This record gives sequence, C-alpha cells and structure tokens, in this order.
Amino acid sequence: MSPRRAGPFVAVDSSAIPESLLESELFGDRRGAFTGALQGKSGIIESANAGTLFLDEVSNLSLQVQAKLLRFIQERSYRRVGEVRERTVDVRMVSATNRALRRLVDEGEFLEDLYYRLSVITIEIPSLKERRENIPPLVYHFIRKFNAASSYRVEDVRRDAMDILVDHPWPGSVRQLENAIEWAVILRKAGLIQPADLPEEVAAARHELDPSGRSLEELERPTSQPVYPFCNRGVLLWGEVIDGRVTCNLGAHTGAGIDVDASRCDIDDHKDAILRLFAQPFRESAGALGGLSVVGQGTYGSGSVPTNRFELAGLESADYESSVWRWRTEQTIGSALGDSDRVTAEIGSRRRLAAELLYAHGPLAASLEWLDVSYADVVLYHDYWTGSRRLMHDQLSTCDGGVRSISAWLSVMLTGEGKKVDDSGWTQPDPERPFVPGEGGSGAWELRARLSTTETDEQLFATQRIYGYTAEQLPEGSMAVGEGGSVSSSDLQGATIVHEATLGVGWSVNRNLRFQLDATTLWAPDFAEGVDGIVSGGNSNLADVQRKNAVVEREHSLGLRCIFRV
Repeated sequence: MSPRRAGPFVAVDSSAIPESLLESELFGDRRGAFTGALQGKSGIIESANAGTLFLDEVSNLSLQVQAKLLRFIQERSYRRVGEVRERTVDVRMVSATNRALRRLVDEGEFLEDLYYRLSVITIEIPSLKERRENIPPLVYHFIRKFNAASSYRVEDVRRDAMDILVDHPWPGSVRQLENAIEWAVILRKAGLIQPADLPEEVAAARHELDPSGRSLEELERPTSQPVYPFCNRGVLLWGEVIDGRVTCNLGAHTGAGIDVDASRCDIDDHKDAILRLFAQPFRESAGALGGLSVVGQGTYGSGSVPTNRFELAGLESADYESSVWRWRTEQTIGSALGDSDRVTAEIGSRRRLAAELLYAHGPLAASLEWLDVSYADVVLYHDYWTGSRRLMHDQLSTCDGGVRSISAWLSVMLTGEGKKVDDSGWTQPDPERPFVPGEGGSGAWELRARLSTTETDEQLFATQRIYGYTAEQLPEGSMAVGEGGSVSSSDLQGATIVHEATLGVGWSVNRNLRFQLDATTLWAPDFAEGVDGIVSGGNSNLADVQRKNAVVEREHSLGLRCIFRV
C-alpha cells in the first residue's frame, strides 16, 4: 500500500475551470494580486500536500500554466500569484487526458519537457469500443448507482437494448455511457430498460424490418430441432404493443425457387406467416412474480413439402443423433441410367401453435412449454422419372395428422449469476468471476434438467407396400427400372410416443467460451419391433450400420459441447 494512502486525494478537472482563473486555483494568490482577489488564499496544489493531486484533462492547460506546472514538478516549489516567496509541498502527481499528447507536442500545443515529466509511468486505457466486454458490467454499475441515488427500481436491461449498448462506438467513452444509462433509468423508473429508453443517438428504431435473421425458436426444446423448420429466411417485424409489457412479432418466411414439375412447390420451398406475442405482465414488480413471462406463438404455412434442408431428417431428438421420427420420402424402388422409380410425399399446409411459461429470478430459471403442430393434406405419390422429366405421378394416399409435445426444464446457476429472458429469448449470463489461468476465478457453473413427452398421430405411420411400375404401365420405350421391386412406405417412420430426460452441467469459462455436458435418455413406451420406436442414430459418429435407422426402444447419450461466442 502507498505511504500516501492516508493523505488527501485532490482531483482537478482542468476543463471545468476558466483559463483566467486556472493559475490562481492551482497555485493560490496573494491579496490584491488581481482585481477580485480580496483576500489571499492557498491553491489546490497546497491542499494536496502529503497526498495525491489528480489533474484531469491536462491537455487543456494553456502553455503559460504548463510552464509553471513544469517548474513546480522539477523544483517541488511554487509561488502564489502575486508573491515572490517560494513555497514547497510534497505531492504525487497523476494526470489524465483523452487526447494524444505526443501529437499535441508535435503540433506545438503541449510542452515537450512537461510531456516527459508527466509520462514517467504511462497507463493507456483502450477506448470503450475496443473493450466491449466491459460495457455490461459498467451498465449494471451505473444502474445500481442511479437507483441508490433516487427512488427508481430499474432491475435490468432487455437483451436487444444491451446489444445496442455493446455495439455502439461510444466516442465519449465511459462518460457518454454513464449519461446514456442515467437517461434510460430516469425514463424507465422500474423494470427492464428497453431500446426506446436509450438516448436517440444511441438507440435504433424498433419498428423496423429485423435485419439480424433472429430465430423465433425458443432456445430450450424437448428435441434438438423444433418441429417447425428454421425460421431465419425472410422478414420479421418487431414492435411493442403495450409499453414494455407486450411485444409482438410478425413475420413472413419463404423458401427458394419453384420447380415447374412439382404439383405444389419446390422441394426446398416453404411459405409461412408468423405471429408471436411475448408478455411480461408483472414486469414492474420487484418481487418473485417479476420474473414471469408468457409466450404465445402461431404459424401457418401452405404449399410445402418435407424438405432435405428442413424436415426430411424428421424430428431429431435431444441426443443429436436419433430421431423421434423421420419423413419416409424419396424412397427409391429402382434406378438406372437416369431413370428412377420412387415414392415421394408432399404437405398441403402446416399449422403450428405454441405456448410457454418462462420464469427467471435470481439464479433460478424455468420453462413449461406446450407445442401443437398439425399437417393437413399429406399426400404420398408414386413417381417415375426419366432424367428431369416425370412420366408417372399417381396419388397413393392422403391423410391429416399432428404432433404434440409438452416439456419442462429447470436451470440453477450454482455460482449465483442469473439468466435473463425477453422477447428475443434467453440470455446466458456472463460469469461474475471469469476463469483466468494462474489468476483464479471460477467462471459460471450451471445445473439443468429437462423432461418432455412427444406424441404423434398414428395415421402418419400407417404403412403400405408399393410395387414398382411394370413395362405395361409405362410409356413405350421406358426401362421399368422398378419392375419386380417394392418398398414398405408411410409418411413417417418412428415412434408415436417418446419420453426424454436430460441432466446437464454447464461451465461458462468467460463471456465467449462455454462447455455443456448433457446426459440424455430417450424411451418409446409403445415400442414394437420393426414398427414403433426411436429411429436410432447408431449411437456414434461411426454409426453401427446394423443399428442406424432401425427403430429401438431406448437410446442413451452423453454429449459434450463447446460453444464459442463470436
């Protein structure tokens, strides 16, 4: 500890004192030394004797004052304005500036000798835009500061508002950030700071087409991939319905391209309209109810097919290998020399409804979700292709069906951090004490569990034997590559009911690196050999070919993920 720790610490903002008075304020003056000097006084330097003098914005000093300050640092003595007697003090000098002093020296605006006297030990602090990881801790510090100085009860910052703060260049550095948070706290008064609460030069308009490709999928699901396909191509409108309490999302998403040979649309095409409401009815509450949120979401899509890009893999399970079920499309009966005899499927329309209760309070976070997806007019076709020309297209069957799931998950941050949730989804907390090798810190540790049940309508699994076209059924000259062959076809292959249980532990090393270890068990209570069961992934990347894609009663997995934030 410094021997001056018991001495005075005197801070001076050079830019806040008029230049005509700066010399007098620093060194003091004698009575009658100038107009208005009615009595002599000691200066700031003298008041810092045996302590520390912090001279902020030192670059704002005039050359005349710089010369006197240089003499004081060299000689450790000074004269009051209007005096001839030398005075001595024992002061440690610390100075700061937001300008490049070396450049000012080259331009003749700062004395070179003073520059070298002040820069004995130099600490360069990067601008705020170069250390964005410091912005969230500073934001929370300023929120606590302004709450303590008033009756305000601002609790947190909504994720999209924090994203704006982190992305802003902050030319005014920490002072500008502090002023922005003070502005936001005054406007918000309680609850969560919203983008609209930020100063105009910082905040972006929220009623706009969302350019970031945000997904409407909540982060926690009973499966690794939601029943509804990825919702990241198209446009999304974001806006508040009730100030800070209800947020509405409207979207339109579409696939790419149209195949003139497809009766409905291209295999990579899906068109969906989306409506989603996110509500925090008790947002202003400082108690436990303040952490409760409600989500309602609906989508409707028409002119779609099970696609290789989206749904052909089926409803993947939480072990990232197996599937609750998969679409049995593009089954080939026979192929040769550009001809193919196969079974395909198309979907007329798809409706999805979801509701979710979300809860985040302190280190505890939880979710309860209900999901219902209905497929209408699911049609199986028997096709015969020669190159890119379809010769036969016979409808085999049509049916409607649906998928329903209910899931619950619980997360506890063992190191005291807390997850946050807003209309953009969940935010993983940054560690309060990041792990730094050799310097300590534990990172953030999380324990979480999830239970879910998924049920799919039986009619989607109904099978029928399809035989290849014979030469008599095809136009003259066709090769009939499927003649004599057959496939057992259905819309889906898999289990009508699947239960899942997952227990996991997570470690956030720092803001940008997290490890997640999950142990997952899946089981099909209505298992029937070869008929009803989980579609096995083979239980490894080097999948057992005898087991892969077979239906099984149970699947277990232990998975370790490494997650980087870029």
